[in-house]
Amino acid sequence: MAMARLHQNVGDDFLKETFLRELDLSLDVKTKGRRCLAFYPDEDVSEMKRAEEIGLFALGRGSVVFPPIGYAYRLTHDRKYLDVGMKVLAFCLMNQRGGSDASATSFMTPFLREVRAAGMGAQEEAAAFAAARDFAWEQHPRTLVNGDLELGNFRNWDIKKVPGQTFFYDKLVNVGWYLDDQVKHGGKLSLRAHSDNFSRFMSASCKMALPGGRRFRASIWVKPAPGMNPAASVTTYEYDVDAKQGIALAATGKTENGWEERAAEFMTLNRAVAVLGVSQRNGTGDVWFDEATVQELRDRA
Repeated sequence: MAMARLHQNVGDDFLKETFLRELDLSLDVKTKGRRCLAFYPDEDVSEMKRAEEIGLFALGRGSVVFPPIGYAYRLTHDRKYLDVGMKVLAFCLMNQRGGSDASATSFMTPFLREVRAAGMGAQEEAAAFAAARDFAWEQHPRTLVNGDLELGNFRNWDIKKVPGQTFFYDKLVNVGWYLDDQVKHGGKLSLRAHSDNFSRFMSASCKMALPGGRRFRASIWVKPAPGMNPAASVTTYEYDVDAKQGIALAATGKTENGWEERAAEFMTLNRAVAVLGVSQRNGTGDVWFDEATVQELRDRA
């Protein structure tokens, strides 16, 4: 944004070329994402995926991306900037979902002025939001993938994936996640959360898409070391009505060799993405999670 302001005041062609090059590099999620190991080598990073990734960070200070995108269109009249900006805006507001962010709104406004000046209005905005909702829902698996951790490399979990490693330890905050082949409830691996920082809150999650009008049961097996305080929950984000609901997984009374099952039932009213999450708060040591499931209760729907 600073470079856009500088060019606006100076008008130098070199500044223009530099600004556009740097903006294009900033929007190159595929290259940067693969270099920092955010994407698998064979994972497709489409235009919609790029917009979704940028939209995840385009709130608060991250929304400074909108004025430069609008200014790039004013300089070039290249519709690609409006197209990507509208997609990012749709995902950004989807992530905001019912909240408000004054600073983000102030940065979105200059971009929307460029959109209006280009003749795009409510119809194009509605189409962008519908496409974002459809994409966000469709990209998720229809069953809980790797809930038992057997696929390795934290596949489908939002934990940093380092090729060749079965763990990620954050030396800045002194906590880490591990695939453990020694302590497990079933199969070959479990998910181990290890904390060397008593006050650090840890969390990890995996997602799946669910149809509306169905009843489900979410469950997971948990084994905490003494002094650890693990929790598990499932949250559903209903895309067609911009609503969400969350419920904690409670102990069912089933225990096996220090493991306990936690579970809860929930209903989806509209198509939704279910986020099964695990967490640990206030403790040092280890807690294990294994055999997470989300199953439809067909006879009780």
